[in-house]
Amino acid sequence: MPVSPETLPLRDAAGRWAAADIVAARTQPAADLSAMDGYAIRFDDMPGPWQVIGESAAGRPFDASVGAHQATRIFTGAALPPGTDPVMVAATLNCAIAPWLALNRRITFTKGQNALVLGATGGTGRMSIPVARLLGAGQVIAVGRDPGRLSTITGATVTALLDDPPSIGRAGAET
Repeated sequence: MPVSPETLPLRDAAGRWAAADIVAARTQPAADLSAMDGYAIRFDDMPGPWQVIGESAAGRPFDASVGAHQATRIFTGAALPPGTDPVMVAATLNCAIAPWLALNRRITFTKGQNALVLGATGGTGRMSIPVARLLGAGQVIAVGRDPGRLSTITGATVTALLDDPPSIGRAGAET
């Protein structure tokens, strides 16, 4: 049997049903927030490289705009900086940032040097190939375990199966 709607203070409404939809007075959260740690970038700059110009953390947003080929480190719950695209790509970007950091920060990589990508069939490995190319690698040798995925890799000078010594030997001979 239907009952007539009544208006009650929220503290007295426990155990009751709403008679109509409850609509928020504003969008919540009030800003686009990161769902995970990563880097905030612009889609138009894919596949990079990027220059990290700051960071955005929960309660400490990065307030400047992010320009072409720039990125900000972003943490879970932080506001997306102006000019960046949705955070899902920012988190996925770790696959591209990792090889870029390895070739720019961990070693002295010189244009024309060869790059050996171990694990080329994984996410980071697949992104390492175009990153190495963008940084001027002379030859890129892609080594992986999955022959099906290895056969779909583009941009590598030569590919080799990790568990197949003859293909590794051929890769070495071709470079």
